[in-house]
Amino acid sequence: MTFFLDINIPLSFANFLEGEGHKTIIGAKSGFHGSTDWEICEHAIKNKSVIVTHDLDFGELLAVSGSSKPSVIIFRIQPLTVENIKESFSQIIKETKNELNEGAIVVIEKSSYRLRKLPIRK
Repeated sequence: MTFFLDINIPLSFANFLEGEGHKTIIGAKSGFHGSTDWEICEHAIKNKSVIVTHDLDFGELLAVSGSSKPSVIIFRIQPLTVENIKESFSQIIKETKNELNEGAIVVIEKSSYRLRKLPIRK
């Protein structure tokens, strides 16, 4: 799986993902400072990647747009450290892989996660 790491995700998380066999695109190192959330979404769609963020705006944008892609993983963990992230990440990815490939928002909290399939319709 390919993950686009938003600028608010620790850069060292890319090392963990790559160690797990995933590809990463690091927003902070790929010229995305100042890009809109929609520009990042378009890039993720084009590159078939899942956005990993700490920002709720991506979920709201996808809900309003009615889009079925890209998938987004939103961390709601404090403090947002690599140790706290990777505790549950690998298992959650295994459990939600099919939905992420089809289009979904996954919100990861300290001891649980929520999944919402895309598109979200009112």
